[in-house]
Amino acid sequence: EKKRLLSDLMNIFEEVASNHGLAIGDFPDERQMKDKLANYDWNRFKKVDKKQLEHVNMALNIDFPKLLIMIPDESDKFTHNESVVGAVGSMASPFAVIKVGGATEASVFRSQWLVAPDPEDYRQEFVALGPNAAGKLIGQRAKAKMVETKLPSNALHKIWSLADVDKDGALTLNEYALAMHFIKMKLDGQDLPLKLPPQMMPNQQVAATQSSRGAVAAEDLNIGLQVSPRNGEIL
Repeated sequence: EKKRLLSDLMNIFEEVASNHGLAIGDFPDERQMKDKLANYDWNRFKKVDKKQLEHVNMALNIDFPKLLIMIPDESDKFTHNESVVGAVGSMASPFAVIKVGGATEASVFRSQWLVAPDPEDYRQEFVALGPNAAGKLIGQRAKAKMVETKLPSNALHKIWSLADVDKDGALTLNEYALAMHFIKMKLDGQDLPLKLPPQMMPNQQVAATQSSRGAVAAEDLNIGLQVSPRNGEIL
């Protein structure tokens, strides 16, 4: 039974992901997991405590999101008084605590980062990480690269949420370029955007969105027009 489960581990991952609405990229590396489980005494595994699982799910789905929402509000409380501006001048500077309009070091230069990165700058790195046959980098491999930056987990989670445009738990070359771009932005001390700006949307997603909108508009137009069966005139 142990051998059967280990040989079928990837299918088990996919089944669990499907049943619970999880991204397959959040699961551990299949080979590493097999190696660890193969050398472990399975009789030592404790039975699942459903009550404890319910508490964990409540924490992940309710409590943690509430805490994350509070983080930006808490950081605002620690900004310096605007009276500091007078001491350093009104010009924006990397050294001033407060800038014109209340911007800080973490936001005054943010607009310079909110431009789409060039995917070709990251192609060699992307290929070296080993994308799958569909040209996508699974979450585990992308995660290994992202944690090398030493950024905190909450920042990396935010970056992944912004970069994984189609929310499939894997990254295309364009999405990987976004992730690396946002990592550099965060390492530069800039605040990440709350959502992906339209101008940073990967080209294929933009094209798909525009095509979809165009189809809907055409359908609406056709619905609103009636053609005379006699002479073809639009009524």
